[in-house]
Amino acid sequence: MQSFGEPVSLRKHVAEAGIDFRLLAADARHAETEKLGNRLMQAVGRVVPALPVPLVATAMLQAGDNPLSLLDIKQRVSDLIGELERRGSYVHIPRADRDYAISVGLRMLTLRHLVLETDGSYRANPDELILLKYYANAIVHLFDGAAEAAE
Repeated sequence: MQSFGEPVSLRKHVAEAGIDFRLLAADARHAETEKLGNRLMQAVGRVVPALPVPLVATAMLQAGDNPLSLLDIKQRVSDLIGELERRGSYVHIPRADRDYAISVGLRMLTLRHLVLETDGSYRANPDELILLKYYANAIVHLFDGAAEAAE
């Protein structure tokens, strides 16, 4: 894998699809261009790292209205990281310290008031779910069936 992902050859793509963009009618050309665009976006999605904020946002959204302890959050995020690593996704762990990474992600979300902390428990701020979902959507493509978690 290159630093920016596997190269996508347009020549190979059109050969495999059996198409010649120059000979396609406008509607067919637009449809094939959309397919190529989707392929490119999937390739980009595979190499974009999962970062602490989207990981914690995902864990908080999965918890729904249930408050979580710091230990619960760390366990949930660790499970997410493990799943991503099993799938071959790159997870960026600052300082190579998973505990630190989770704490940073949680701190960023609490500073932005997307996650509320009360007496040592944390919950998603119901008034900020749209923005919390925005952060979680940065990695939703990396999970099968996760789209419903961040809709």
